[in-house]
Amino acid sequence: MSLHVPFRYDYVGSFLRDEKLLKARSDFEKEIITKKELKEIEKKMKSLIEKKADFIKTNSTKTEVSAKFKGDDLKQEVLKRIPDGVVSIYSQGKFEDICRGPHVPNTKYLRFFKGRWMSVH
Repeated sequence: MSLHVPFRYDYVGSFLRDEKLLKARSDFEKEIITKKELKEIEKKMKSLIEKKADFIKTNSTKTEVSAKFKGDDLKQEVLKRIPDGVVSIYSQGKFEDICRGPHVPNTKYLRFFKGRWMSVH
């Protein structure tokens, strides 16, 4: 059986980011990020990769995930679009995201990161 995912990456997004990186994405979308700032973001990404943090997958029911994220409107909307059955959550440290994965098991496998946003000033 093939599952059709009816939502786009930017709607679902990824919640496995710290606040500085979330702000950078927002600034990029508003086209207010500079090349210097992009280099700083790359440096931050590399430092996160060097931590060799594990990605942990947890399977739950939609009901359990809904209760877990009851105060998060975006995740509640995402859950509405997921078929009944098992829902997977990936976590890294304190960050969690509803995601069907799979992911690399550890950030050490992401060592070739390069920011390539085209709209930087």
